[in-house]
Amino acid sequence: MAGKSPEASAYEHIRNELQTHLDKAGAPEEVRPFLLEQWARLMTGIFMAKGNTDPDWQAGWDTVNALLWTLAPKQSRADTMKMLRILPVLLARLHEGCTALNYDLMARDRLFADLALLHASIAREGLHLAAGEALPEPSPATTSDPLAGEREMGLLRPAPVETESPSAPLDDLPALRVGDWVSFDQPQGRKRLKLTWLSPQQGMFLFTDPQGTDALSLTRARLRAKFQSREAALDAGRRANPPAG
Repeated sequence: MAGKSPEASAYEHIRNELQTHLDKAGAPEEVRPFLLEQWARLMTGIFMAKGNTDPDWQAGWDTVNALLWTLAPKQSRADTMKMLRILPVLLARLHEGCTALNYDLMARDRLFADLALLHASIAREGLHLAAGEALPEPSPATTSDPLAGEREMGLLRPAPVETESPSAPLDDLPALRVGDWVSFDQPQGRKRLKLTWLSPQQGMFLFTDPQGTDALSLTRARLRAKFQSREAALDAGRRANPPAG
């Protein structure tokens, strides 16, 4: 019986390393299949073509570490705001990987919809920590910030094609682009939020406020309903910073 090919052996080794890394980090189930089946395949291709010293190899692991950091409970408001700031760059890097993998668009949309919900939940919890509130003990994956240096941010470069493409006018929802400002009715009053990310199939939208202190994730149907009921309105200066106040 013939032994495993070098590529099959590399894939198995990389997948096992990822599995150990995800277990230690307590990674949510929503991202495990993608990382273990798809990202491991991407990393195998990089390893076979370029080895484990190439910048693309390092970028692949930096992306995994950054993703796991953003999905871990945040221990401070500062960490939460940092998460919101780096999310567009991280998500763009994941999109680049999905494109390189020729990953199915519907499966990609489901993945990024799950990520939007997870990140919004983590942001809400992190932004509303009460002073002196007891926090859970950080897992090993959260004791250091993988995005602390400029090197990682340089490797996690954005993909402008994804961020500049307007959402398709599939219905009466306004055609939105990342960077647009939308006003929402909230219990505390009218609030302006910026569209920070939309999924490839325009099924999920993530909004944050100018200071990065609030996050709102909506499915396309829920966002359309808010526009129809006038609980949401596209700002006139949609691509500019909203007026103060």
